[in-house]
Amino acid sequence: MSCPPTKPAIAVITPNILIGLGLRTILEKVGPPGEIAVFDSFTEFIASGPERYFHYFAAMQVFMRHRTFFLENSHKTIPVSYTHLTLPTI
Repeated sequence: MSCPPTKPAIAVITPNILIGLGLRTILEKVGPPGEIAVFDSFTEFIASGPERYFHYFAAMQVFMRHRTFFLENSHKTIPVSYTHLTLPTI
C-alpha cells in the first residue's frame, strides 16, 4: 500500500510580516499547491521543524545572521532581498 503524495511545504522567514504575507500570496498564485508558512523569526522557524520544508525563502538579514544553517541547506535556501522605494514628489 502506497502513501498519498505529500504537498510541498515552503517556509518564508522575514521579520517584516507585510513582506512575508505578500510573498506568500505570490507563491500561492504561481507555485504548486501546498503549505506556505510565514515566520517572523528564525527561532520560530526552527521550532516548527525545518526538515519538513522543501524550500526556505529567507530575508537577507535572517540569512546573514544564520548563514551557517542556510549554507548547510543551500539546496533549499532562497535568499530574499528588498529595498524601500521612494517615489519622487510632483
